[in-house]
Amino acid sequence: MPRCTEYQYSSRHHGMRSDNHRRGSVIDVFCGAGGLTHGFCLEGFRVVKGIDDDEACRYPFEENNDATFVRQCVTQVDGKELN
Repeated sequence: MPRCTEYQYSSRHHGMRSDNHRRGSVIDVFCGAGGLTHGFCLEGFRVVKGIDDDEACRYPFEENNDATFVRQCVTQVDGKELN
């Protein structure tokens, strides 16, 4: 699977999505290995971070997405940390 930084594919437009057509920002809670995150990235969303309490998800999440993995129980996340 290509990293999100390598290309931005849009299934609706069947082509490349440039950075100036970003749709918004996403924080993926319960991110796991980052499959949903990758889909958001490919559709033009800027993924800020992924949060999950399973350390085994860090490598695939960060390897396939241009986003930071945060190991933390989502019930312990404070809104101030999401910026």
